[in-house]
Amino acid sequence: MARRFAATLALLVALAGCDDARTRALDGVRFDTLASGAVAVHNPVEGSWNRTGAPPWSLVEDLRLGAVDGTGPEVFGSVSGVVPIGDTLIWVYDRQSAELRAFDSTGGHLTTVGRSGEGPGEFGPYGCAHAAPDDEIWVESQGRWQRFAADGRRLGGWLAWRNFNCGPVLWADGAVFTGSSEFGPDLTSTQFLVRQRIEPDGSWSPVDTLPYPATPPYHLFRWSEGGRTLMSNVVPYRPRPGAVPQRATGRYLVTAGDGYRFLEVGIDGDTTLAIERDFSPVPLSQATRDSAIAALDLPRLGMPDDFDADRIPREHPPFTRMMTADDGSFWIQRTSAGADRALDVFDAEGVFLGTLGLPSHDGTVSIQRITGAHLYGVLRDPLGVEFVVRYRIERAES
Repeated sequence: MARRFAATLALLVALAGCDDARTRALDGVRFDTLASGAVAVHNPVEGSWNRTGAPPWSLVEDLRLGAVDGTGPEVFGSVSGVVPIGDTLIWVYDRQSAELRAFDSTGGHLTTVGRSGEGPGEFGPYGCAHAAPDDEIWVESQGRWQRFAADGRRLGGWLAWRNFNCGPVLWADGAVFTGSSEFGPDLTSTQFLVRQRIEPDGSWSPVDTLPYPATPPYHLFRWSEGGRTLMSNVVPYRPRPGAVPQRATGRYLVTAGDGYRFLEVGIDGDTTLAIERDFSPVPLSQATRDSAIAALDLPRLGMPDDFDADRIPREHPPFTRMMTADDGSFWIQRTSAGADRALDVFDAEGVFLGTLGLPSHDGTVSIQRITGAHLYGVLRDPLGVEFVVRYRIERAES
């Protein structure tokens, strides 16, 4: 898989000189189609909103769930799943209370499902909720899965492979794919996908395992002893590789190393779409780099084997997260003036439309879901209090 990933990148770099590539241009965007059918899209710095004079989109907060204190259902401890059902219902999973709570489109609390425990309708620690087909909500905790209908009725439960990091599940070709991992003696992990068949009763039956979509290696500082890795830490401000499942297509978005590039990869590992954009990086100040080194706590932990301050870049990474909306468009959360509040929007064909900014607020927002009309996220304020926020996507007409 790693060799296939590297070979794909090499082909994309050499696209301009490939005799078997078909090239076309549209409004400053270049499309190159390989004989394999993979399409590479090269975007200029500016998106089509700016180049064509089309009105840009905007995000407007129109709902906030949560409270600073109290004991009611509107107070959240640790949200690990926001599942909207249409435009009328929002399910929120709070792992701290082990509860799945439903709210209407105006923020009114409707019902609460579950509690801490190991019985039917009860949830264990470290749980998370996923949007599933047919407007179902699937809750996973410690490898134990439970299905709920949109009205909160429990439809069943089963044991399956534990999903690492509560990562999203993927539905494709009538099967369910979840991620799992195994740790070796040097603390490195091997990640793989578990393909599971959906049985008539709604349970899962493991079929086989597949290699996890290959990504570039992490840049790490390592502490070791006697040839054995004791601890590792990601080099601050280096791009973090990853593979993100897409609900809309049954494929993955995969980072393509340094630079502003990402790939759409199928379960079989074949690349179907490669998107890149010209990009002017945001400088990383020396003070910020010094703070990153201080955060490594070297006086207490000791010097890593391969420590070199020059490995910490002098520029912010081009983006921090990749997401796919329900309509197939790509939303890339990137660094803008040192804050992760800029969202670059690409249409389903990979054309860069432009940049949206999250509305101004104190705290950080973790984006959970992007539907056709709304963006849902979890806002964590400077005091650690969590809120569920909904932003309306204003698509201005030209």
